[in-house]
Amino acid sequence: MGEFAQAFRFLLKAQELTPDDGEVRLKLGGIYLLTGKRDEAREEAVSVLTKEPNNVDALALLADTSTTPEQVDATIKRIEGALATVGDRAKRLGAGLVGRSVRRTRFRSDPRSEVARAHFRLRSTLVKRDSAH
Repeated sequence: MGEFAQAFRFLLKAQELTPDDGEVRLKLGGIYLLTGKRDEAREEAVSVLTKEPNNVDALALLADTSTTPEQVDATIKRIEGALATVGDRAKRLGAGLVGRSVRRTRFRSDPRSEVARAHFRLRSTLVKRDSAH
């Protein structure tokens, strides 16, 4: 755990020195997610998306952190907005990454739960949208 903690400290320092660096924010968000700090991870994803609305990795992190139906709805809107402005290859890549995130999150919860149903809606939206293009 020592190396992990050290990496976290380095990323915090990098974020302090370069607050607009999306890559640093996404790596930090990934660590937050791995340590169960979903709200902090979501804040990092939103921060990146504010500057880079089509950032596929940030959209995937946002999907990973969507734990309520309201968050899933907000994520769907962001993804649909991004998909409307990017090329076909990026759409497929984005849908794949977000679909992966949704599957990971959905299977961690009860498949009958409201959150699981919301994640299924998110995945279905992406699949329909991707197959239409």
